[in-house]
Amino acid sequence: MVQENNKPLIISNRIKTYAKNDDYKEVANELENFTNENLNQFVNSVIQRPQALENIYNGMSATVQNAKPQIDKLLEVAKYSKGPLYFINNLLNYNRPEAQQFMDLSLNLPKDTCSNSEYLIIQPIFNERLNEYLRKIGSDLKVSKNMKGIIFDKTSSISQKLSNFEQLQKDIRVNYNQDIKFISGLGIDTDTNLQYSVGHFTILNPRIEDGIFNGELFDIYDFEYIPQEDFEKFITYLYNTGAYYLQELHRLKNYYFFIPIEFKW
Repeated sequence: MVQENNKPLIISNRIKTYAKNDDYKEVANELENFTNENLNQFVNSVIQRPQALENIYNGMSATVQNAKPQIDKLLEVAKYSKGPLYFINNLLNYNRPEAQQFMDLSLNLPKDTCSNSEYLIIQPIFNERLNEYLRKIGSDLKVSKNMKGIIFDKTSSISQKLSNFEQLQKDIRVNYNQDIKFISGLGIDTDTNLQYSVGHFTILNPRIEDGIFNGELFDIYDFEYIPQEDFEKFITYLYNTGAYYLQELHRLKNYYFFIPIEFKW
């Protein structure tokens, strides 16, 4: 019998073998089986031992009653989910709303995402002009010919959270001067919700007007394959690898985005 604590290593080795052979279908199947198995174990533990929910909240004096709102939220997700990938994303990111939104957009963009009060969809016809602008300011950034884009409104939750995020404000203050056209090499590593949403990014057109900093955060939502040894936790490696191969299988759609950043200088 396979020991439980050896399962991550065995799964990791199988994934690496499939990836080496470019067998993306088997990688996807392996990841789906792993996820389904763990979801089943979670559900069974809740059914058989409701008190086990307390272990989810390590370091907290939670009771089953304390956990009930989270259980209700998961049930709502399951009820209204558009499909298994949406459900898994919403389950894994239920406490990271912006990360959940960005992944949902990646799942949805190939077909029916529309502009709304929170963001505007940019069609690929704009991409040539965007690339010209990026070249003109001396950036090596570039979007592909058929990639869609998203412009978030400054009232959107992601714009508000990033604009008020102290780490981002501090990094901008350190790197800003009035002669530059962009600030590159920025990223977030102290908030998983924002980190999983925007990752590493560039601030375009940074400027100070009437004591207020303004700029446009720009990035491309995509995934790179990163070896397991570069992750502290296996589950984080699993999430990233799963997203990478879903991207390779065209189940996720890459897109670029702009987010207004504004704060008092």
